[in-house]
Amino acid sequence: MSHPSPLGRDILGVLCLISTCLIHHLFILGNKKVKLEIANGSQRSLSSLILIVCLYGCIPFIFSSHPNQELSMESKALDLPDLKCCHILCDIALRDVIIKCSTVALKASVAAIPAGWLRYESRGEWYLLLEAISQMYRSVAPIQPWLNILSIYAKEYEYFAVIVYIIIKGMMLYPALRLLVVALWILLRNQGICMMANPDQVQNAGSSCSVCRSAYVEPLCLPCGHIFCKICICKWYKGHETCPNCRALIKNFNGQWIDGSTASFFKNF
Repeated sequence: MSHPSPLGRDILGVLCLISTCLIHHLFILGNKKVKLEIANGSQRSLSSLILIVCLYGCIPFIFSSHPNQELSMESKALDLPDLKCCHILCDIALRDVIIKCSTVALKASVAAIPAGWLRYESRGEWYLLLEAISQMYRSVAPIQPWLNILSIYAKEYEYFAVIVYIIIKGMMLYPALRLLVVALWILLRNQGICMMANPDQVQNAGSSCSVCRSAYVEPLCLPCGHIFCKICICKWYKGHETCPNCRALIKNFNGQWIDGSTASFFKNF
């Protein structure tokens, strides 16, 4: 099997960087659009959601076998002294944003499901689970490329570097694992969590949030039916497990990902 020359690898690295930037920008647009359509509830645009599913669902297949990825995966076997670390790091970033685009496509698929098949009130559980799986997978994906990097650039201290990396990585995996366990627990127990309030619910609830006394910003509807700003209720549940209005008990609250949003930060380590 022939491999690109050093100049060819540099060109592939630049193309990989450009692709990462473009796809990340595309991800941001799709992430906002899916979140908006989910907030619209029954008034969502099915055509927009289907378009997002088709477009973003194709991205992983388009970039599944790009040459720079093959270099990063085979870097240890190649043992090339001129293989630049930035090539592998860029590939890690590209794969991370591809996973995020896949997550957007999956959430758009859930949002497009008819209400008769899946109630709007229970979709937040699925959005949370999809996000938890995505973050867990994104946390695990960079492990092999990083082991390749350590094997090339830390040959004399490879075992020590690998042990340190595994310890640090284990500490970083804990939040993602905890989120996944909580998401599975909520889904299996069918506890019900809050959802983005639709326009009709907001109109019936009044003009202002009862916590901040201001107009609603990203309103969330709790299982008890009361509506609050997303930031207000998230701050409230840091020290409470009840509804601010009726004191209904709501366990395992996680209002960060139930609105269908996908984490935009990179997981490159």
